[in-house]
Amino acid sequence: SFLFRVSKQTMERKEEGESVSSPSATVAYQKQKKGEDVYMAAERVLKKLQRGQGTVKSLCLNGPYKKKKKLYAVVLETLKHQAILDEIINKTNIVEREGKDIGGLVMAKLLLHDLLFAGGIRCSGGRRYKMMLHKEEFEKELETIMNNKGVENKEDLIPQHLADKIPRYVRLNPLVQDTSESLDQLVQHLWLEETDAIENLEAVHSTRSRNYYFMKDKHVPDLIAVSPRTDFHKNKLYLDGAIILQDKASCFPAYVLAPPPGSICIDACAAPGNKTSHLAAILNNTGNIFAFDISPPRFSFMKETLQRANATNVTPKMQNFLHIDPNAKPFNNVTHILCDPSCSGSGIVSRMNDLVDGAHKAPDKSSKGKKKRKEEMERLDDLATFQLKVVNHALSFPNVQRVAYSTCSIHKVENENVVEAALKSHPEFTLVDIMPEWHRRGESKTLESASCCIRTRPKEDFTNGFFVAVFERRPVGSEGIDVAAEIDDSCDDDNENATKRPKLSKAEKKKEGKGKKTKKSSKKSPMRKKEKVRRKITRKRKEKKEKEKKEKKKKKEK
Repeated sequence: SFLFRVSKQTMERKEEGESVSSPSATVAYQKQKKGEDVYMAAERVLKKLQRGQGTVKSLCLNGPYKKKKKLYAVVLETLKHQAILDEIINKTNIVEREGKDIGGLVMAKLLLHDLLFAGGIRCSGGRRYKMMLHKEEFEKELETIMNNKGVENKEDLIPQHLADKIPRYVRLNPLVQDTSESLDQLVQHLWLEETDAIENLEAVHSTRSRNYYFMKDKHVPDLIAVSPRTDFHKNKLYLDGAIILQDKASCFPAYVLAPPPGSICIDACAAPGNKTSHLAAILNNTGNIFAFDISPPRFSFMKETLQRANATNVTPKMQNFLHIDPNAKPFNNVTHILCDPSCSGSGIVSRMNDLVDGAHKAPDKSSKGKKKRKEEMERLDDLATFQLKVVNHALSFPNVQRVAYSTCSIHKVENENVVEAALKSHPEFTLVDIMPEWHRRGESKTLESASCCIRTRPKEDFTNGFFVAVFERRPVGSEGIDVAAEIDDSCDDDNENATKRPKLSKAEKKKEGKGKKTKKSSKKSPMRKKEKVRRKITRKRKEKKEKEKKEKKKKKEK
């Protein structure tokens, strides 16, 4: 087998015109041969993307190829330039002319990208030889495309995606150092200039640009927006926890929950910990926050995030929030709960999603497409049932006053429908009209108080798609009636009637019972009266609801 491999390699090298005798040529050939594995791995990833068998990151990380970063870079860069590559391949008809020698359309894209945009093809063999034969033809087509579009540099041919228009948001963390100091250091380090127009942030999408701006957010305190291409991962302020990279919409849940200092809070689905650290900043490290998550890797990452953010009032717990007893100590004293459960993530804007969706996804009207849509709807229904469980459990805590519910989803099934179902199960809660200055509100025909909720849209609001609602315990009865006052008033009326009651004769007293028994029972009478009044009130409410339902049915029938 060894001799067979050696003979095969020598034959291939002879076909490529290389000298067989030189040992350095053998080493060079073997190094070049390894590069071919990158293209084969990248081709496998792109084909699986076409079939919708995963995301770019998951396919690159879970694949057999060892150099994950290299593979991810090859796939990403090919996807970035795919519109230009497709145009050149169609005009030159390289796949039809060369056929199997190149290896098909996907392999042609990978090789053509490296030939035109990456300084050369990183492999040897027949595929490289065939592509090099048409190099001049490819370069001429690229020049004509650049001239038609009026572009001087190759990088300017890359189309701008939605993710490039959304700024990068930075939350200044007051738990590490003063926010004004952090902002001053950022301005000095990155040469930032303040602006009031968000278009300036959108314009700075090119790494060649020298103008860098920042803008203070108008809705969330201690939040600034910078160019989407600004990298903070090696910045000292980020490493020290003085700044936290958090999207604007992701800051809304903790901001609208607004727990007062010293509150006992719960973050039901806390990982990765950005919202928890925001809660800790709002509380200024007072009170206590119980942060729950069940995933071990996410839990360890959350602990690192909270430690870096100096959130000392947080107690991380690797437990299922749904298994917590609301009446057990210390959870029976919880007053504020933040619920951001797992969702479809349909509101999150990713540059990679734009690239993949734009390249491969099209409306599929076949039976497979219908099956996929049905599976997607079933998945959304499963997520909604889980989300409702989390919210209902949060509303069952005896002393909870406010519960914030949020998702990064644009689907009504996960948003307004969950809120509506939770309100029906817990009539003692109502929705708070949060952030009245925010223009985009909830959307529902059945939920009357949907305008109390807020929504965000990426294109119009320059942030990820999000939904937030806040439940608040009613200080009065479920329909706005003070039950306790109503009971006391009715009891007072009964007592007044009892004082005005005429005296009974002995025969009448005997019928009612002996005098001694009535005296003993009179001590317990106020409580019994209250119970009777409660029953009356509940009976009346039920009757009212039944009447309303009947009226609605009649209207619908009409």
